[in-house]
Amino acid sequence: MKLKRKESLKYKKAIKVKFIRKIIKNIAIGTIAISIPILINSCYINESKPVLTPHEEVAVVSNDNENKEIVAVEIVLNDVEKKEDLPVVEIVPPIKEPTREEDELPIEVINPPIKEETIPNPTPVEETNEVKQQEKKMVALSYDDGPSKTLTPELLEILKDNDCTATFFVLGNRVKQYSDIIYEVYSAGNEIGNHSFDHSNFANLSESEIKEQLNSTNEAIYEVTNEYPTFFRPPYGSTTEKVKEAADCPLALWSIDSNDWRKISDEDVINNVILSLEDGKIILMHDIHERTIEVSKILIPKIKELGYDIVSIKELYEAKGIELEDGSVYSKAKKN
Repeated sequence: MKLKRKESLKYKKAIKVKFIRKIIKNIAIGTIAISIPILINSCYINESKPVLTPHEEVAVVSNDNENKEIVAVEIVLNDVEKKEDLPVVEIVPPIKEPTREEDELPIEVINPPIKEETIPNPTPVEETNEVKQQEKKMVALSYDDGPSKTLTPELLEILKDNDCTATFFVLGNRVKQYSDIIYEVYSAGNEIGNHSFDHSNFANLSESEIKEQLNSTNEAIYEVTNEYPTFFRPPYGSTTEKVKEAADCPLALWSIDSNDWRKISDEDVINNVILSLEDGKIILMHDIHERTIEVSKILIPKIKELGYDIVSIKELYEAKGIELEDGSVYSKAKKN
């Protein structure tokens, strides 16, 4: 019985040794992990005490007796504990000391100064009123056969409300009768033109009769406005060579006929004008027809919405810088 007990103890010791060897193996692996940074830095190596490698430690344990095996384990454990107590020092790369005084100062990038090119300022060109006016889109609005006692004053209000002017070609035999209206038209900044004395067809008149029609109407207008008219518009647009030679002033026709005197709808009258609009054109209407007044209330704002200034014929040609000649016919302000 005593022998069996010894064998049992020996077996337990063998198991214990095997377990210890396993512990030693794990410790050895951990020791390697700890030893690497220690070996790099020599300050952590104790030169007086030799450091055993894991293989040497295992060899010592395996060749010694059981008691020595237990002591070896304790020595290894104690040695590991001692090494763990050592301070951990971080490996910091060496700082390069500045060799010059300039190295101690922050580096400042100095860009070479950019030479500014001096561009001479262009000589300012003053825009004259003539240039500005020529750049605008303009049409001239004209009314024939008046004045009318009731309709012309109403038309003047429409023009005033829309900040525009027009040319009124009047008949000489109506000027004295409605001189107050003629003066009102002129005072409002509108132009008065000659449309003959009694609306005769000048193609059927002699040269002396033509001159009589023109002169009598001019004088009637001058008595009211203290200014002679610039333009003459022949009735029915009759511009024969005889008429041109007899007239000692420019002849004004038109390039847009509203046909407001015809039996057409108001919409057609408006479209006749709107669809033919173009810078420098002259519009023909009449201030003796009631429908013309109603159409003007719609037409004038529409023309302005399309970007056109509405002026008299004289203003139109002055704005375009066109010189007028006596006996010449003008229907559109277009500079050649």
